Amino acid sequence: MTARKKGASRGTTAGKPYATSPAPAGARVREPALAVRRKNFDLDQHRLDQLRVALGAKTERDAIIGAMEIALDVLAFEHELATGATALFGSGGFRDVFDAPDALDFGGFAAGTRRGGR
Repeated sequence: MTARKKGASRGTTAGKPYATSPAPAGARVREPALAVRRKNFDLDQHRLDQLRVALGAKTERDAIIGAMEIALDVLAFEHELATGATALFGSGGFRDVFDAPDALDFGGFAAGTRRGGR
């Protein structure tokens, strides 16, 4: 086995990355592998147990992965809502009734007056 030179990396020729060419039409393109990295965290064990039970996960790892998926789904949903609301409000389909001068008339309610003549 030969030792690699310092600074040399795999996937390079003379220190330059391999050239990539587009896949020919109709060719199957391999999806990139998942980037799984080992992480070391200090987590609250009680919350982790609650999460595992709530999600019905068998392991703590499954609970964390499930929570990450839920969080990403919620963020995607919020983005869809924001995009849709912006499109609806921007189209003029809604009228803000609270800005109309006669929308809510509280003129009959003066401070310190009572109803019923007491």
